[in-house]
Amino acid sequence: KGNDYYDFEIKTRIYVSSENADIQAGGLILRYRNLYSYYMLFLNTKDQRLTLTRAALAGFKPLKRENRSIQPDRWYELKAVCYLDHIRAFLDGEPVLDVKDQTSTGGQVGLVTGGPSLVYFDNLQVRSERIEARREHPQTRPQTMPQTAPQTQPQ
Repeated sequence: KGNDYYDFEIKTRIYVSSENADIQAGGLILRYRNLYSYYMLFLNTKDQRLTLTRAALAGFKPLKRENRSIQPDRWYELKAVCYLDHIRAFLDGEPVLDVKDQTSTGGQVGLVTGGPSLVYFDNLQVRSERIEARREHPQTRPQTMPQTAPQTQPQ
């Protein structure tokens, strides 16, 4: 709780029950800053699709949707990999969504359910590694200002 993640991978097992006939959805919250700045990776078994949505002051904006044969009452592995402005989503290890969006590149993570959906989560994992930029051949500054060639006068 309270950790901000920038370049990270989050995954969980998710089970969406068919008990509620109206809404059957749940998923992951990514890069949460506040109520108006986050991403939601949503698994909807009723509509049979996976959606990456961005929350903003103006409301929710679906960035990408993928229709899939997603059934309720079974376990799925849902994973997101966030690196810089790139978000990739996987369902049971298979790449499903690939989005670039520069709105937010860091924040907290969490779980979400769609309204009264009955959703179970298991084995939530977040992995974040510090990435260090390295230069193979560091540039060095000259110790003295370079001398300019003397100006010659035309003859």
